[in-house]
Amino acid sequence: MVENQDDVYYAKGTINMYQFQKVVGEGQVNKALSYFLEDWNTTNRILKTNTNRYATSEDLIGHFRKVTPDSLQYLVTDLFESVKPASVK
Repeated sequence: MVENQDDVYYAKGTINMYQFQKVVGEGQVNKALSYFLEDWNTTNRILKTNTNRYATSEDLIGHFRKVTPDSLQYLVTDLFESVKPASVK
C-alpha cells in the first residue's frame, strides 16, 4: 500500500546496508557489528543484565564510523544520518 510513497520506504535500511558493505567491505561491516554486539551484550565478557539505557542507532553508527576509512566517512553520513527523498523516475 505504501510502495509508491517516497517518504515511506522500509527497504531503505537494507539497501543502504548492502551499499555500505559493497563500498567498505563485508569484513569491516562484520567487525563493526561484532564490536557493537560485544559492547552492548557484555561488560568484560560478562553478560549484561542491567543497563542504564538501551543501544540506539547512533551507537551502531559510531561503530560503523570506527571501521570506515577517513576517505569514506561521508558514506556513513549519506547512508545512515541523512534523510533523502527517493529519486523520481
